[in-house]
Amino acid sequence: MNKNLDKTCKKNIKKIKVRPITLRKRTTNGYKEYRYYIIPLNLYINKAFIEKWGYKYELEITKCQDEIVLKVKPIKTASGTSAH
Repeated sequence: MNKNLDKTCKKNIKKIKVRPITLRKRTTNGYKEYRYYIIPLNLYINKAFIEKWGYKYELEITKCQDEIVLKVKPIKTASGTSAH
């Protein structure tokens, strides 16, 4: 990567927590509930990911010129496991 390009990039890291959302859908037999997990910016996170890594994450936002990169990383504890 070019050194001039690195100077124009800005990195921002935020600690975030996953928010569960329950939606109800009407069916012929009544209602069925669906549970989704989202983080800020209304990004969906898979249930298996939540079960494996927990509810606490870091959101890394890198802005370079006209490009924005989002990375979601689980927060590790001192023992090396994920924070639940």
